[in-house]
Amino acid sequence: MSISSPGIGSGIDVNSIVDQLVTIERQPIVRLQQQESRIDAKLSAFGRLKGALSTLQDAARALTDVKTWQAAVASSADSAAVSASASGAAAPGSYAVQVDQLAKRQVAASAPVDAASTIFAAGTLAIERGTTGSFGVSPGAGAITVSVSSGDTLSTVRDRINAAGAGVTASLVNDSTGTRLVLRSSDTGASNAFRVTATTSGPPAPGQTSLDMLGADPSGAGATGMSVKQPAQDALFTVDGLELSSASNRVTDAVDGITLELRREGPDPVEVQVASDTDTLKAAVKKLVDAYGAVNALVAENTRYDPDTKSAGTLQGDFNVNAIQSRLRAVLQQSVAGVASGGFSRLSDVGITLQRNGSLAIDESRLVAALAKPEQVGKLFTAAGPDPSKTGMAHRFNKVVFDMLATEGTINVATESLGRVKRDLDVRQEQLERRVVNSRDRLLRQYTELDKQLGQVTSIDWSKLYVSYNDR
Repeated sequence: MSISSPGIGSGIDVNSIVDQLVTIERQPIVRLQQQESRIDAKLSAFGRLKGALSTLQDAARALTDVKTWQAAVASSADSAAVSASASGAAAPGSYAVQVDQLAKRQVAASAPVDAASTIFAAGTLAIERGTTGSFGVSPGAGAITVSVSSGDTLSTVRDRINAAGAGVTASLVNDSTGTRLVLRSSDTGASNAFRVTATTSGPPAPGQTSLDMLGADPSGAGATGMSVKQPAQDALFTVDGLELSSASNRVTDAVDGITLELRREGPDPVEVQVASDTDTLKAAVKKLVDAYGAVNALVAENTRYDPDTKSAGTLQGDFNVNAIQSRLRAVLQQSVAGVASGGFSRLSDVGITLQRNGSLAIDESRLVAALAKPEQVGKLFTAAGPDPSKTGMAHRFNKVVFDMLATEGTINVATESLGRVKRDLDVRQEQLERRVVNSRDRLLRQYTELDKQLGQVTSIDWSKLYVSYNDR
């Protein structure tokens, strides 16, 4: 089999010639690639714009929620005694809270033994939950039985109690007299007391301790081995003089929307103030202003034209982008009809104004003054109903952006159109690439043949031909 290499015959650089011709023939493909690059840039710009519009829509939706405008904050004159927090259901006002008694859990402790390794006789511990005092067993609550095997240590008994899920927690406490088993109710409150009935299976073997020392009864009835160090009790407190109780020191149902944390008993009431959460409301409004500014900045960046460099933004002159900007600005110029006296009908009424560069700015002092009437500012954003002229500003922003981002909206229509053009360019590039490959093969064959023929011509010894011709 013969081996052929272009250019060997005559010295002509066939590959270089063919590459240059192919480069010329590829120019239409290069131009298509440049067009596709510009389309990719537009698709990317629309993608960023879509993200910015989604953020604007989220900010607008938050302001359409009436609960946003009910944000409240609670403060306490003495948080070491009573702390407070508020939710949207809290009504602004002042409340006097006095803690007469804190809720506590029952604590019972055994007599000391020599060590945690003290061995017990076999038997059972029946643990019941109920109400402190005379101890009434909780309705429907049966006893939880903890079995103790002969030879179990105090540590083992502790572990068996904790594994039983009986509503008590067991621990070992060491002091100068020895080791004690301490039982605590899992929860505070008078109804979370417990009773332990200890039953030994038989007389303890030598070296074993009877389970009787682990019995406990908060009522004090019968022989018990554990002493109640702290009885279970409810919290007793007053709100504006009204006497109330709670099983927990965390009170969530005394005043609507307010959570009280009772921390210290005291003879004097603590003032708890509830007011509109101005900081949260300002932050919510600022999110809308910032989101609008981000959209405006993206539009400006992608539609600019620099006469000095004669360079244009990626979406400069695009009808869809201009339409987006126009529709958003139109919302800013609208007012909310039907506002009651003392209310707000325009964004400018609450300190939100349009700037020369198209962004929004907040006059914070004016906004704070307006938020002294949170319900009125809320209506400017949240008002809803069949009459479009009375629709709140947040609803209007949400509706406009929703239409832009919808399946048949401005953004999707624009990107789908660009996508179709890009797919067409891809098809044309594939066709041209096949043509270039075929052309390259054809040119390579032609120039290789030419190289071969030139090689044959240059191999002739012309001096011999000359002598041979003269000898005739």
